Amino acid sequence: MTTLRGWSPRNTPDRAGCRPSLVRQVGERVRWGNGVTTKFMDRPAGDHRRAIPVVGGGRAWVIIAWLLVLCVTDAGALECGWWVAADGAVLREAVWSLEGEPTGTLLLLPGHQEFAEKYAELANWAVSGHWEARLLEWRGQGLSDRVLNDSQKAHHADFAVPARDLADWLAQRGETFARPLIVVAHSLGAHLALRALVDQPRTPIDGLVLSAPMLMPSTRPFPSAVARRIAALAVRLGLGERYALGQGPYSRDSHRFEGNPVTTDRRRWAVHHDYFKDRPELVLGGATWAWLDAAQRSWRIIDDRAPDAVRVPVLILSAPDDRMVVSRLHSGFCSRLEDCELVEFPGARHELFMEADGHRQRVLEHVQRFLDHRFPAGQQAR
Repeated sequence: MTTLRGWSPRNTPDRAGCRPSLVRQVGERVRWGNGVTTKFMDRPAGDHRRAIPVVGGGRAWVIIAWLLVLCVTDAGALECGWWVAADGAVLREAVWSLEGEPTGTLLLLPGHQEFAEKYAELANWAVSGHWEARLLEWRGQGLSDRVLNDSQKAHHADFAVPARDLADWLAQRGETFARPLIVVAHSLGAHLALRALVDQPRTPIDGLVLSAPMLMPSTRPFPSAVARRIAALAVRLGLGERYALGQGPYSRDSHRFEGNPVTTDRRRWAVHHDYFKDRPELVLGGATWAWLDAAQRSWRIIDDRAPDAVRVPVLILSAPDDRMVVSRLHSGFCSRLEDCELVEFPGARHELFMEADGHRQRVLEHVQRFLDHRFPAGQQAR
């Protein structure tokens, strides 16, 4: 038996499912921060540990049954469960269902540090348009298993691993999803969606909506070429699991709305930090040197292979003054894809779906136009 190395939020006392099991009885409603009411329809029994028997080079026994919790939000019914990757890592998955036949599926793929609950407002928009909304939390964040024992560190030695998680998850679950299946991915999520298609072009995705895609993370004030060499050197020196320069554990005190790089909307800015305050098991800090090195290496692979591998319609939503990603790459990358449209939003910041209403409404109008034009009445792209 092999025990996976990383820390798991599900191992902490009384924590399982979409929400820590602090409910006294099944059916009890609890109001948490951010106006979300959770109704626990079922509580998983037993001690759910991360020690997963591994067979023959990493194939995990699928021994964890679906653990379902029904969360009542204004987006409708949110059902959460677990999916076991090939190496035994356990990832949280979520679906916002709707009554009746859906037009298709919008697969929401979160950015760095993000988690399912943060996407309730976007899911509400999707459901109101008769799309089923689904989400997969990347390993290393949310309630999915973390990669290192230090749960604050965002760490990947190779972005091929989380990209393979997405491809494998879709291969196993995708047959049950309503089609067309359109990926709506933000930042890191956009990078990993592209990497999944590059590595496995047959991944069942019909279209891509990429919000502020992290083709490369911003390394200001250092030029990207300098940061790339420093990160690679740090990894070679055995420092890959240490925080990269300027990174560190999450601290609420170090985050202020004034001058923040992600949104001009105070209320939506607070959603992220309020959840971290109310639900510390969701907290994730900065990136390691290995994460930064892996991100830059992965971009070179995407840049080289995407023009041949990505054959589905793509909409890129970009903030020209983005301080979190290198947005100047968006135009050139889009021009090299077979079927890509780029829309820029001057004055907006990185989290376009969490922006102030003026910017956000324009963003959603372009997404709706893309869906209506490219996938009329839910028609599949291929």
